[in-house]
Amino acid sequence: MEGAADLMPVRASFHWTEEEYKRIVQHQQRRIMRPVFRYFAGGILMLMFLILVSVLIQSAQSPGPKKDQGELVWVAAFFLYSALGVVFEEKVILYFGLRAFRARKDANVLVQWEFDSERLHQATDTGLRADFPWQIVHQVTEVSDGFLIAVPKQFFWVPFSAFELEEGPQQFRKLALQNKVPLRQRQK
Repeated sequence: MEGAADLMPVRASFHWTEEEYKRIVQHQQRRIMRPVFRYFAGGILMLMFLILVSVLIQSAQSPGPKKDQGELVWVAAFFLYSALGVVFEEKVILYFGLRAFRARKDANVLVQWEFDSERLHQATDTGLRADFPWQIVHQVTEVSDGFLIAVPKQFFWVPFSAFELEEGPQQFRKLALQNKVPLRQRQK
């Protein structure tokens, strides 16, 4: 196996547009947030459904004149609100994310990457730069059309189409593995 120093630097560049942002948010949702959110939301919905059923049963079985149904309305409204949140959660996150993206200084810029045996270098055509060692990369996640690079408190996106050479993604994987960065590869 080649040593990390034997690998040539890998270069990639792409335009950081709303479409790229949408792709990265969808990948992040599917790989990281959605499974956790679904279990949590599913539990909350199940609890709310059980409360709604118990209030309905209690209301139906109570003798005498029917009391105010206010608590039933509130439980039903909260259940409906929670159910809609689960259904539309990705669209809401994407909507607010796109609003924030449009206000960013790095929106719609050319992003250039260079990955070598020691560091990851990023530069934009507006002069923004990031330069950090492989040691701070928590994980690289390969998705269907690129890599998510997780570093403390943020992540970076590099689509496969951004690599200058066809073997760029394979060289990037080798660099990550040789620098002992956990690599979650996509299922084929």
